[in-house]
Amino acid sequence: MSTLCWAACKALVERQPPQLKKKLLELLPASQQAELQKAPMQKVLFSALSPDEILDTIHPSWLIHILLPYTESERCFFLSSLNSSLASQLKKLLDVNRPLPSVTPLGKAYLRGEMLALIKKERGEAITKAALPESTLNILLDFDATRLSILAFWLGLYDLAEELRFAIDKQTWLQVEAALSQSEWQGLKTFQMKKERLTFGRMPLKDFADPRKLRLLIEQYGLNRLAKALHGENGSLLWHISLHLDRKRAEFLARLCGPLKGPLEKPELREVLRLQILALVPLLPEEQKKRAP
Repeated sequence: MSTLCWAACKALVERQPPQLKKKLLELLPASQQAELQKAPMQKVLFSALSPDEILDTIHPSWLIHILLPYTESERCFFLSSLNSSLASQLKKLLDVNRPLPSVTPLGKAYLRGEMLALIKKERGEAITKAALPESTLNILLDFDATRLSILAFWLGLYDLAEELRFAIDKQTWLQVEAALSQSEWQGLKTFQMKKERLTFGRMPLKDFADPRKLRLLIEQYGLNRLAKALHGENGSLLWHISLHLDRKRAEFLARLCGPLKGPLEKPELREVLRLQILALVPLLPEEQKKRAP
């Protein structure tokens, strides 16, 4: 069923006396009880997405994509409705040389609404952040592109730590150490102290001697862990997180969010990934939180 249907069912069940509520829930299989639990409360479900909620945190690459078909003059009007920091970034990225026009508050509201409509046309509909069901992973809604990329990289260190168990070539170890910061290297050694319960295939380290390419490979493995951890969450959580990432990473993450097979079909193993994320969040190096990926 859709989120709307589950929310309606939840509203009906929540209105019943405790004993009747318990009996109604017992009629549902465990999977449907879980869906009912995740459903948002009706009071916030019908709040519409607002341009402010999306356009104040969106990654510039999404706006570049939707504004490319417009003329430079039309782009200027759209940019004038954005906050000054984002507008300045987009002026450079879109190679806009002319000054931005002055637009009335009503005009800005219209232009921002049009941009949100274009985003929803490409990405589909979503519920507001406030309407999302409670989840430990909702903490990711506050992450910008930089923090999400750093989190993915550190998740990828779990895969790297497991891969290095097979590495007997000293050059491979030196290659890895050269690509990591001191804190990342220490984190890697910490992860190696405990055998990883979940692995996602061998990492082709010999094919990624270049430090920059190796770091990207590690991050891709981490995005895979993030995608698997998000399995079973309300689809709108991924929708919002994706808009915080650049389009390329968001599309890669979406491809990894397909149906699960094998051990990951077990909820307790997916919980391992969630716990890894929650454990890493407060440990992300402060100096890296401010550094663009």
